[in-house]
Amino acid sequence: MTAEHTAPPKAGEPARAPAPNRRRVAPLLAPGLLWISVAYVVPGLLIVVYSPFTPTLGGGVVWEATLDSWDQIVTKGRRSTPGWGTIGAAVLRGIVAAAVTSIPIIAASRYLGR
Repeated sequence: MTAEHTAPPKAGEPARAPAPNRRRVAPLLAPGLLWISVAYVVPGLLIVVYSPFTPTLGGGVVWEATLDSWDQIVTKGRRSTPGWGTIGAAVLRGIVAAAVTSIPIIAASRYLGR
């Protein structure tokens, strides 16, 4: 391994760090970028692909592309009218999800003494 030799900074200039080696940085960024694409990009694409179709009660879709769903979203600002039962269920699920994910992390950090 060779060290990069740079000229010392002039008086009044801040010292610059050497440019990172791209071959060393890319493998470190790849797992995070993969998770971001799987967690955000793929579901976003599925929403865009399924948005022109009409949903059915069984969880499927009618495979006729119409813009009625976009018309409902644009004119009313929403597709359905959620009530307090729906909002309450969403809040309860959020609290349970936060507890399920944070309690093991807290227990592990206390066990490890950090």
